[in-house]
Formats: sequence, C-alpha cells, structure tokens
Amino acid sequence: MSSIPVRSGFVWRIVHSRTSGLITTHFAPLLFAGMMITGIVQDIWDLEAMYAQSPAPVVAIFMGIGLALGAAAHHISHRLAAHDTKSAWIIAGVGFAGGTLPVGLVLSAWILQAITVFTVLVVVLRVAHFLRTVATLIAPNRYPTWPQVGMMLYTYLSMLTAFTLINLAMDLLHTLHPSVTPAFNFITAGGSPLVNAFYFSVVVMTTLGFGDITPLTSLAKISVALQCLTSYVMFALLVGVAMRGVLSNEDE
Repeated sequence: MSSIPVRSGFVWRIVHSRTSGLITTHFAPLLFAGMMITGIVQDIWDLEAMYAQSPAPVVAIFMGIGLALGAAAHHISHRLAAHDTKSAWIIAGVGFAGGTLPVGLVLSAWILQAITVFTVLVVVLRVAHFLRTVATLIAPNRYPTWPQVGMMLYTYLSMLTAFTLINLAMDLLHTLHPSVTPAFNFITAGGSPLVNAFYFSVVVMTTLGFGDITPLTSLAKISVALQCLTSYVMFALLVGVAMRGVLSNEDE
C-alpha cells in the first residue's frame, strides 16, 4: 500500500505558513529598497571610515533607514488590507530587516555571503510559487488580474535582488580569500561596488550589454549567462501577460 505524504510536519507547516509566505513575497523587494538607499548613502558618506572611527553613527543611520522602510511597508500594507493588521506588522518587520541588513553588505564580506545565501533561498521559494501559477497565466482565453501582474513584477524584482547579491558576493569573495580572482570589476569601475553590482545586474537582465563592467572569470561568465537567459524568459513572459491584461480591459 502506497503511503500518502503527511503535510502536517513541523517543517512543512513553517514553509507553508502565512508568515513564511509574507517573508518570501516581500523580503527581497524590501531588501532591494534598502540596498538602493544604502548605495545613495554610501555615495554621500564613507561608511567604512565612519564605522572605523565610531560604529554608533553608522548603526544610527541604518536603524533610521530600517524604521523608515518598515513604517512605509506597514502603511502601504495597511492601506491595501486594513483588516489584516497582523500581516501589516509582519511586513513592517520585514521592511525593518530590509533597511538594516544592507549595513552588513557594506561593512563585512562574511555578512554579505550569508545574506546572499539567505536571499537566494527566499527567492527560490518565491520563484517556485510563481511557477505554480504560470499555467494559469498563459492558459488560452484567460486574462490575468492586475494583482497577478503585480506578483510577476515582485518576482522579477526579487530575481534582480538575488542576482545583484550573487554578483557582488562573487566579486568580493577575493577579499576573504586573496587567492581568488575577482569575478567582476565592480571595485575598479569606481563608485560604490553595491551600486555597480545593481547596475550590472540591470544591464544583464535587460540584455543591454554596455561593456563597461564585465565578468572576469569562467564561473562569473557562466553565472551571467544563466542570469541573462532566465531574465530574458521572465521579461518576455511579463510583457506578454501584461499586454493580455491590458487588451482584456480594452475589450471590456
């Protein structure tokens, strides 16, 4: 007699809980927002030098970013679903984490590697959830709702966040192991390595290929090729589904 998998285990309940769903949905986009704010702040102040002199100002800056991002996330979530107060506070906590974690990206290569691994795992869960809905989105005579289009945009933004962190982590790995060749030229290109990694990931995902920043190792080239192919398919699917949604509204 074949056994039916039991879907009541501890791990299964955690992965499929409401809290886990909110984290996998909102963590990467809110971390992306925190990373962009961090890139701007890093261009204004030399955070590494500030932290070396006194950690307190740097901690205060990122606590402020975290509180602001958490408050914004809570406000938007509460406006969209005023009755779901618990979810709004969970999203606010995710926003706070998204605003404070980028300090680790700037100050420690080890923390960067850890955040990258966690973010990639979260994004994989997000993409797996998205893939389960693709059949519905592309079915004949089916038109997606705007919340479904928004879900696709969230997934695309989550992939951009993961690719940015992967590229940055690969490039800065040589700061932990001097024998490792830098994967990219984010540091020598000038400006913030975080902003350079984001810029390069956008160029790769949109297949623009300016050529000012390039992969320097075989592993980096393979990674970029996979990112380019994945992003191209995702972007084509996003545009195609969105156009079907717009056309359906015009027809109505």
